[in-house]
Amino acid sequence: MNRPDVPDRRTRRPPRPLDAALLDELALGYVARFATSTGKLSAYLNRKLRERGWDEDAPSPPDVAAIIARMADAGYVSDEGYARMRGASLRRRGLGARRIAQDLGQAGIAPDLR
Repeated sequence: MNRPDVPDRRTRRPPRPLDAALLDELALGYVARFATSTGKLSAYLNRKLRERGWDEDAPSPPDVAAIIARMADAGYVSDEGYARMRGASLRRRGLGARRIAQDLGQAGIAPDLR
């Protein structure tokens, strides 16, 4: 029975908007859980910014490319390593070279690394 004077406990509060520190934490958590490419990490961070928005109290939104570059410099993200790992996995499943190249392209791997 819904009473208008009692808030519904099942409704979720919207997640808090992102700031630079929280976006860095999200990126670090993502690369800690998943072997990923720079393209996939970029898509993830941009999706989080779209979903949660940017905190108006914070200065301008961070440069996602700078966060990805920092993760790559630290060795947390490697397009070459991801391409080798994913390509070998798909090859073991019996997929051909064209299908593997297509999968790597969707992951944001440059054509010369495919």
